[in-house]
Amino acid sequence: MSRHRTAADLKGSYFPARGKAFKTPGGYLLAWDTVAPSDSACIAYDAKTGFAAGAIFVHTDGTAGEKFYVNEGTVLSANFDAPSEIAGAITATALTGTDASLGIAGIAGSTGNGGAVAIVGGAGDTGLGGAVTATGGAGSSEAGGAASLAGGAGNGAKAGGAAGVTGGAGGAAGAGGAASIAGGVPASGNAAGGAASVAGGAGSGTGAGGATTIGSGAGGATGAGGALAVTAGAGGATSGAAGTSIITGGAAGAGTNTAGGLARVAGGAGNGNLAGGAAYLTGGAGGATGAGGVSYVTGGAGGSTSGTGGAVVVAGGAGTDGDADGGALSLRGGNAEGTGTDGAIAIGDSNTSSVTFGVMPRIPCATVAADGTTNADAAAVTTGFTLVTGADASKGVILPTAVAGAQCIIKNVVAAVLKIYPGASDQINDLTATTGSLDIAASTSVLLVAYDATDWYSVPLLPS
Repeated sequence: MSRHRTAADLKGSYFPARGKAFKTPGGYLLAWDTVAPSDSACIAYDAKTGFAAGAIFVHTDGTAGEKFYVNEGTVLSANFDAPSEIAGAITATALTGTDASLGIAGIAGSTGNGGAVAIVGGAGDTGLGGAVTATGGAGSSEAGGAASLAGGAGNGAKAGGAAGVTGGAGGAAGAGGAASIAGGVPASGNAAGGAASVAGGAGSGTGAGGATTIGSGAGGATGAGGALAVTAGAGGATSGAAGTSIITGGAAGAGTNTAGGLARVAGGAGNGNLAGGAAYLTGGAGGATGAGGVSYVTGGAGGSTSGTGGAVVVAGGAGTDGDADGGALSLRGGNAEGTGTDGAIAIGDSNTSSVTFGVMPRIPCATVAADGTTNADAAAVTTGFTLVTGADASKGVILPTAVAGAQCIIKNVVAAVLKIYPGASDQINDLTATTGSLDIAASTSVLLVAYDATDWYSVPLLPS
């Protein structure tokens, strides 16, 4: 009698609750039982022999994820694993989870490293390589599902695994691929775009939180490093305001008296004898006729009950070894264009109780030769200290346009009278506007202070 059964025979056959079938020279190809193969009572557990490599075990009473196993071992020593733990490469055109989940995980290490998981788009032949997309599921009446890229958890005192998002390597002369992390675009309506967050992990106990580093790529042997831009989103096409860019130190923990975290903007370190990189805080460029954006450096607000507001310190860099000088600190108004006025610098306003200088400030000094015979051809002087030569009782100098608080110190070093004229429409000590000169005697000095936009006064009234 033939040992082979027809399909009709198998279809009508009755099989017990546990058993094995389809024996080949390499062992049984199929087994089933009401308990998992790891259970000592399982038919596939006994000595773990007799099952062909790749044999299938069906757990007829299993729950989700525990119904189907494959022999990853040998006929002499079976090792039935769930498909989620199959070793080796798997190639698929589609992987779809149930309503619950879809998990793709590397095999856990026993005494060594855990198995890596690589999801790689296919290589292009004459076209582009295949894209790889990780997307959370679309929500129906709730939010869409999250898409997470996370390094594996560390064990004991070991660090967690890194998670990297890296653009592909360029070809022989091609640029590397871009890597983008972007919030989702709303489908319609007036909904906001999705947020994009890059955050270091929270610390545990007394451990610090994980650092977050956003760095541009290093330059080649002679190439510049890549630029790093933190830019808020552009406003809408018609009238939407541009987004704000904020770099903020971390908040102190709740219920503690610790300070908030620092926020730093620092130029890169120099190499060898080259200077460190500059650090700029610059307001945005104005539109065609608009003013440039304001740049603010503001100390933090004090606490809600009685905390003092934070101080603002702007300091040149400290010198290090070798008797190096400290870095200079310059405050400059913006350069004017054409006939415009250079930008002013204001220190203090109605909210300022006092201004303290740790050292005496210096004022600009210059030497000017007196000239002309009227206000129209007199030599111009600027604010600060001016040593005037060439006076002969007819030659003179002319002051800058009056601005409240401006000061000019004039020293006549010649044994002759020096004429000092105001600017156009200005006057000195209520003398005739524009043309009325203050005449100071030979070898005397005078301090002139602008009270407002038109009036200069001498201190003392009579030069000495």
